[in-house]
Amino acid sequence: MIFCDAHGGFLNGDNLHHREFKRILKKAGLRQVRIHDLRHTFATIFIAKGQNPKYIQNQMGHGSIQIRMDLNGHLVKEVHKGAAKRSEDSIFDRIEEEKKKASTETG
Repeated sequence: MIFCDAHGGFLNGDNLHHREFKRILKKAGLRQVRIHDLRHTFATIFIAKGQNPKYIQNQMGHGSIQIRMDLNGHLVKEVHKGAAKRSEDSIFDRIEEEKKKASTETG
């Protein structure tokens, strides 16, 4: 148990949502969302940042990576663009370093 009530018992999810979560969102000036939506937000942010899908699967408690990819697969295209650019930059950075090294050695 991660969260408990004042007596050490289980929290009622509806009570948590209606009594606490909604109040906290309102006080913070945030729009109303379901607690479950935070799971999707977590996964979306991690996918968008290029986190390993297997790590996300494990954190989400999914038995299959396919579940998350079906829900957020559209984000992977953007991640791939970034990965391709980083790979390209890495290759050309190495080529430039090799050229500088060769000119210093012959120089």
